[in-house]
Amino acid sequence: MQLYQLRYVLAVAKYRSFSKTAAEIKISQSALSQHIINLEKELGVDLFVRTTRSVRLTSAGADFVKHATRVIEEMDAAYRCIQDYVALNKRCLSIGITPIASCYPVPKLLSSFQREFTDGKLILTEGKDEELIDMMSGSALDAVIIQKSPPEDAFVAFPLYADVAVLVTSLQHPLSFRKHVSLKELCNESFIVPPLRFEQYRDFEKVCESVGFSPKTLMASASVATALSLVKENMGITLLPSRSAETGADGSSLSVIGLMPTIENKLYLAIRKNSNILPMLKMFVQHVANWNTGDQPAKAAGSSFL
Repeated sequence: MQLYQLRYVLAVAKYRSFSKTAAEIKISQSALSQHIINLEKELGVDLFVRTTRSVRLTSAGADFVKHATRVIEEMDAAYRCIQDYVALNKRCLSIGITPIASCYPVPKLLSSFQREFTDGKLILTEGKDEELIDMMSGSALDAVIIQKSPPEDAFVAFPLYADVAVLVTSLQHPLSFRKHVSLKELCNESFIVPPLRFEQYRDFEKVCESVGFSPKTLMASASVATALSLVKENMGITLLPSRSAETGADGSSLSVIGLMPTIENKLYLAIRKNSNILPMLKMFVQHVANWNTGDQPAKAAGSSFL
C-alpha cells in the first residue's frame, strides 16, 4: 500500500467520479482505475461500488477512508514540520521585551541564542506588559519577556528571574543610613513612581494600601534613569527591583535600602497556547529552560520601572 493510493481513494470518495477525479489530479482515468483496483486486490475487499452513473463507497470503503484521512493528515503534518526545520535558519522570531529586562541577564540570554542559531533573526519590540500581551494575542509577537504573568487560559508562562523591591533615597535623606526599612514608615514620604496608567503603579499602590496608607506621588516617570536622577536631587524616594537599583544607583550619591515586608518581583517568558509552535520558538523556549540564571545582570542605564 502506497501513500499515493490513499490519496487516490480519498479523491475518488470526494468527487464520486473516476473521470472528475482523474481530471482534478491530472492522471488518466484508466490509470486511476487500475491503481484503485490494485489496492482493492491487495486489501481483499472492494472500496467502491461502481455503476455507469456513479461511484460510491462500500461500508468497508467508508471505514477505510476514515483511517486513510488520518494517515494523510499526519503525514502532511510531519512533512510541514520537517519543512519548518529545513527553513529554520530563514525564519524570524519576534520577541517583545519589557524595558526593565535589560537590568537582568536577558541581553546575554538573547545573544547566546543568536550565537547558536546564527542564520536566524531575532526581532525585538520594547513596550509595556499590557501592550506586549495584546500584540502576542494578535500574533504580532511570538513570545514576550514581561513582569506580569499573563492569563493562563490563553498563554503559557515560564519564570525567568525572581527579584525583590528595594527603597532608593538620596544620601541626604534621613533614612539613607538604614539597612532595612518598614513600608509603613514611608507613609509620609513623597514618591517618584511609574506613570499612573502603568500596571506597575497599580501594584505599587496596592502594596502601600495593604499596610494602611495611600502613597503620596510627587512625580511619575517611565525611566529608571530619570527617577534616580530626581532621587539624587532629594526630590523624593522610589521603589525599584534590586537589580535595577544596583544597575542604576551611584553609591556615592544614592542609598539602596532593603524593604520589610519583602515585595517580590518576577520576570517571565510567555508564549501563546498553541499546538503548532514553530521549531525556532520551541528551540528558544528550550534554550531559556537550560539557561544559567546565575549570570550577572547586564548593565543598562535607561530601563523603565518595574
